[in-house]
Amino acid sequence: VFHMKDIPLLDRSAFTEEMTMITRAGLSEEDHQNVCLLVSLAWLLVGEYTKNRTAFGSLTFRTLTRLVNSTYLLRLKYKDTSFSSALWSALQVTFLSQIKENYGEEESKKLHQEISRLIGDPSPQINFLSDYASDEHIL
Repeated sequence: VFHMKDIPLLDRSAFTEEMTMITRAGLSEEDHQNVCLLVSLAWLLVGEYTKNRTAFGSLTFRTLTRLVNSTYLLRLKYKDTSFSSALWSALQVTFLSQIKENYGEEESKKLHQEISRLIGDPSPQINFLSDYASDEHIL
């Protein structure tokens, strides 16, 4: 068991330092550029969260660590996929699927544009849901 401190929402330097340590540990085989990309994406998500906390539910280092871990696992399973595609797919599961309906269509569209600008074209998308779907639930 370990304790993770609260996200420093107003201090980009402290956030970047903490998130970089988490990302380097979780993506130890990725190059520095990909680590920086994920950290920048995480900061973008924190910025959106601070604008509208109720639409995002809870954003914690646990959620962001799940993003790192999911990206790693997708890269491990789908070796031929790009980092941006794995990151985009992990983002869909760990974060974007949790955005509440009251966020708004226009805000959601802007967020997707900002993410696409940062990550780039995630094509080809990973169709991993079919690998994990059952009649009862998706793992």
